[in-house]
Amino acid sequence: MGSKSNYGKGLYDQLQEVMVRLDSVEKANKEETIQLKEDLSALKKETWNYGRKTSCCAMITHGLKV
Repeated sequence: MGSKSNYGKGLYDQLQEVMVRLDSVEKANKEETIQLKEDLSALKKETWNYGRKTSCCAMITHGLKV
């Protein structure tokens, strides 16, 4: 009976270790996702502003009022 008890405890301990690692990976993934969303938002703003400036410049160059 003792060996089954030790086996079960060993499996439980391994499960606990895996759960701790999984929590760590999930936290890192969440942080990375937040950072990537912030970067994407900044790039969208930059692209939108660039496109808008380019359009305005093109209109001015061609004699159109903005």
